[in-house]
Formats: sequence, structure tokens, C-alpha cells
Amino acid sequence: LVTGSVRDYVERRVADTISTDLKGFEDIFAAGGAGGLAQAVERRLTADPERIYLLVDANGELVAGNVAHWPNNLDARARGVSFRDEARGRILDGDTRSLSDGSRLLIAHDRAEHDALRFEMLRELALPALAVLILALAGGYVLARRAMARIEAMNATCRAVETGDVAARAPGAEARDEFGELAGNINAMLDRIERLMGSVQTLSDHIAHETRTPLARLRARLERARSGPGIGPEASAAFDDAVAETQTIIG
Repeated sequence: LVTGSVRDYVERRVADTISTDLKGFEDIFAAGGAGGLAQAVERRLTADPERIYLLVDANGELVAGNVAHWPNNLDARARGVSFRDEARGRILDGDTRSLSDGSRLLIAHDRAEHDALRFEMLRELALPALAVLILALAGGYVLARRAMARIEAMNATCRAVETGDVAARAPGAEARDEFGELAGNINAMLDRIERLMGSVQTLSDHIAHETRTPLARLRARLERARSGPGIGPEASAAFDDAVAETQTIIG
């Protein structure tokens, strides 16, 4: 995706550069005619000899430029042309214009320039992209470790409650995020469980207290009956068993 975007950008940039050059030459032709245009092309060749600049007259004869003739099979009216420079063995991309006097103008850039520019841009983008990738991976690792640590803290709280520590609470409930909300919900649940268990304990204590009193009275009556007159050995043993069972229930 990045390579394609860079390629498209470079091609647009080159096309815009050629189009701007052609527009400038058209303005020179409008102001100074064919002679002024030929001089402008020669000046451009001196400043930038690696690119193709070609001006031919209406008969196709060379007026100015650094190639001998109009490239074969290249439509003078075409826009966005591509052709091979047989003399130098290179592929060129360019554009053409037909002028009002029948002359034709061609400007072309070596595709190797495009490739070099694209490679340079990709190289310049590679380091920042790599840095962003490393930072993203490092940030993801840190965030994942923090998330797992908070989850493990909640799991530890659940294990503590499971072993009987009903006072244990999940840490981090004050945080304003999803984990904080989860910890708050867990703690609210544990608070509710602790209150319910406290209520059960209170009720159990109350029941035990209310039950011990009549059982204690029952044991006292059994002990008095066992000490009464006329109690035989079998009856005394039965009273002993009853008193012991009552004591067990009270305990």
C-alpha cells in the first residue's frame, strides 16, 4: 500500500513537472514565436542535459533538442506518452504539445529518475515506519502486561475469597476505565456477600442462644429426676444417657 502510494505520488509529481514545463514553453512561443521557443529549449538543454527536450517543425525536421528526430510511432497529439530511447537504451515518460504553427514539442524524463526518487522516498519513509512499528509493538506489549497484571490481581482476590477470606477486595476499583469498573463491581458483590454472611451468622447465634436455654432447663430436670427416690439402675443409666445427649446438643 505504501509502495503504491509513493509510486502514484512520484508519477503525479513528474507529470506535473512536465506539464508545467510545457506550459512555460507555450507561453514563450506565444510571446517570442518559434525562434524564442528554440532558444528557450537550447537553454534548458544546457541546464538539464539528461532529460529529453525536442522541438520539430511542421515537417518533422529538428529545430532544437537533444535527440535527432521525433520518436517513431509516437503520436504528436498524445498526452502522457512513454517510449524507449534506442540510442541510450532507456525508457522515458513524457508529454507532447502541438503548437499553432504546426511544430511539435516533446519533453520526457528518464524512468530511472522516477525509480530513484521513489526509492529515496521509500528509504526516507522506512526508518520512521520502522520506529512507529517498534513503538506500537512496545506499547502493545506494555499495555498487555498491565492488563494481565490487573486481571491476575482480580483472580487472586477471587481465590482468596474462595479459601475463606471474605474481607479480600479487588484492587484498582478507583481507576476510571473498564478494569476499574470491573473491580468495582466485584467489590460490590463481595460486600453484599459479606453482609449476607454476617446476617446468617447473627441469625445462627440468635438461634443457638434461644435453643441453649430450654436445653439447659431440660438437662437440669433430667438430673433432678435421676436423683429422685426409687430410681433403679436401669432408669439411672437411661437418665445418664439422656443428660449426656442433652449436653452434646448444647455443645
